[in-house]
Amino acid sequence: MPKKIKSHKDLSIRWRKETCSYTLDLQPIGGIRQSFASKAEATSEAKRMFEIFETGKPATETKPWTVEKAVAEYLKHAKNRAEDPDARYGLKQLTTQRIHLTKCSALAVDGLAIAKRNVADLDVDFIEQDFWPTLKRNCKSSVTALNRFTAFRQMMFYCVKKKQIPSNPCSKAEIETPKRQEIWERQVDRGVAKVSPENLQRILDHVAPEHQLKVLFALETGLRISEQVAIKIFDPKRVAEGGIDFKKNTVHVTRALKMGETYSGSYIGEPKSKSGRRVVPVDPHLSQMLKEYYMALPVKMKTEGWLFPTTHGTRGDSSNWRERILYKACRKAGLERELWPTWHMLRHAYATTYLHKRGGNFDRAKELMGHSSYQTTLLYRHHVVDEERDRADAGAVHGTWEVRELPPEAPNDNSTVVPLKVKKAS
Repeated sequence: MPKKIKSHKDLSIRWRKETCSYTLDLQPIGGIRQSFASKAEATSEAKRMFEIFETGKPATETKPWTVEKAVAEYLKHAKNRAEDPDARYGLKQLTTQRIHLTKCSALAVDGLAIAKRNVADLDVDFIEQDFWPTLKRNCKSSVTALNRFTAFRQMMFYCVKKKQIPSNPCSKAEIETPKRQEIWERQVDRGVAKVSPENLQRILDHVAPEHQLKVLFALETGLRISEQVAIKIFDPKRVAEGGIDFKKNTVHVTRALKMGETYSGSYIGEPKSKSGRRVVPVDPHLSQMLKEYYMALPVKMKTEGWLFPTTHGTRGDSSNWRERILYKACRKAGLERELWPTWHMLRHAYATTYLHKRGGNFDRAKELMGHSSYQTTLLYRHHVVDEERDRADAGAVHGTWEVRELPPEAPNDNSTVVPLKVKKAS
């Protein structure tokens, strides 16, 4: 006998592994099955549909959304996603999108703020001729403009889902936006230029002794700074926490620092992507140095088990590592400002050094770097020097042709050159 539906809680919401989504079954009240990215969304829809089923109409009349209203609704939806442990969307992304959307809403076209316009009035022509040009003029770089436009487009997709507009004008608009692949390539090119072996050695020579192992660890493991601060001493009984294994000379990367809506809200969670979970080998000499360094730390600094703790034993504060460690050393070394690397650029040093010494093994480099896309690893292909490979490539075609010494050509009959006549002496 069918179950009697007395409230929205009686409607079935199930997680479907094959589609990675939550399925809400509305068939008991005359609807269909619907899929949602988070359980919070499914529950919200269940409440709404049960109200319609029970009363015949929603409690409130739906009005056309302004951009201001659409942003508020979308951010509410995004916050539910950020709080859902099964969604790969964190509070850092939520904060970034809130900033981008706030900036977009504040733009004014013909004296009227975007926030006060109805979403339904934003057609393709408006996006192409008004919104995008205004957005570009108000951003310091085309990259920032692209990021804000992307956030606005995602918000408009949500409006389509909520039936405020039939389609997304941002997706149909023909606008010239910078290619992200080209942006990343330029960023890598600039970064690699700052992390030459000579430049990094000068910096490392001027790093304060108590911080040198932090820099060396980053250079020889290629870990992201968010992963490095989350490294503990490996405990076989707590494999899920990962950490550095001094016995096997490996680093188990399973955790990373995740940013909250504010820095004080940061927490330790999953790595950047599934590919971020990996095991990185460490040279035995560096492993021994790290072990001796850790054993020499005061007891209070080892209470929580972090490899690079604060003086109070809490997780290291990575927010000031670049300024207090790297940039301070750059100043002491007398380096020009354009040669100062960021902490993230130490990953570029690891990648190019590894690929140079391992014959361009991009498959293994992708695994060690924790890249989710092979294209990201290939950004380094122009910076890999393999002299043995280059000699073999050049030798493969050399010798097929040769330059031969030919006799001088005799002038033909049609030549316009008149021979010089030498007059004989009388």
